[in-house]
Amino acid sequence: MTSPEIPDSVSPDLLKELLHSRGGIPTSDVMPELNLGGPDGAPCDLQFAIKQLVMRSTSGSNFIQLLVAATHLLLEAEDFYANQLRSQLPDDGRKLSAIEAAILAEMSDLNRFISTAIHNLQVFTEAISYPFWIERAKRVKSELPKGFATEEFHSHLLISDALLASLEIDRTAITAYLKRLITSKP
Repeated sequence: MTSPEIPDSVSPDLLKELLHSRGGIPTSDVMPELNLGGPDGAPCDLQFAIKQLVMRSTSGSNFIQLLVAATHLLLEAEDFYANQLRSQLPDDGRKLSAIEAAILAEMSDLNRFISTAIHNLQVFTEAISYPFWIERAKRVKSELPKGFATEEFHSHLLISDALLASLEIDRTAITAYLKRLITSKP
């Protein structure tokens, strides 16, 4: 969160972009490939995999991590649902039947409901996590050498050294990813 005390901290917009970004993220060679089954996957496959990650953590997780992860998953669900909705629209110029139009209208209403739920979760997360971000930002700033770059600060603020060590991902890869993400914004 951007604040007067920590002006170069992560804004809600940057956090949303990071949660929503696709591709280019550094991946770990020690993380096993998982098969979630795609369209044929069981409803609880992803939940089970996430639960395994949390249970296997040597230090557990925290409330803010869970809220940020929930926001990411809801953004993914929103994208998936919106794409599914678009795929139901005729692309051959034909007119929808009354039943098709009613079903698509209902699906559109549900899409707006998903968007509202995500917005509410983001507002809640921002409000409740403000003290967490302030403390984390102060701690990160005190640990970094003088003259550090903003993207280096963001890298340390958002991803811990402990996680990177356990995934065997180099900090420079995360910092470069964040720099690409931030500089690619219009």
